[in-house]
Parts: sequence; C-alpha cells; structure tokens
Amino acid sequence: MQKGRNQSSSTSREHKLESVFGLTPAEIRLALAFQSEASIEAAATREGLTSGTARQYMKRIFKKTGTSNQAQLMKILLTTVKVA
Repeated sequence: MQKGRNQSSSTSREHKLESVFGLTPAEIRLALAFQSEASIEAAATREGLTSGTARQYMKRIFKKTGTSNQAQLMKILLTTVKVA
C-alpha cells in the first residue's frame, strides 16, 4: 500500500523536526498543530491537550528550536518545515 502525497509529506516534516531539532512525537504533533492553528490554545484543543500541558510542551519546543516566542517558532516552522 502506497502512502498518499499528504501523508508522505507529513511524515517527511515530522522526520525533519525530529532529526533537526530533536523533538519528540508529541512535541512534533503540537508544533505542527500550532503551525496550522497559529494559537497554542487552538493547537492544544486540536491535539486533545490541556492548555497547561501544551504550554509545557511549547517551552520544551522553544528550547530545542532555539526560539523564545511564538513568532520565532512560527518562522522556523514555515521556513524549515514547509506546509503541504
């Protein structure tokens, strides 16, 4: 069974986030949800997380990506990991 284009692209983005920044699968899911939703609260809801848990994940994501705010993270996600 072949992967569809979107699934393959998604897997590639996830792999890149893992290999370049060392993000965990849960951090990757939240980062990509944040990229789509542009709000931590909306991304948390989409991923079934509490806002507190999402904020803890975001702190780790910021540290691993060398960013300190949402705008910097969004820039990295948009330039490093292209949206399909």
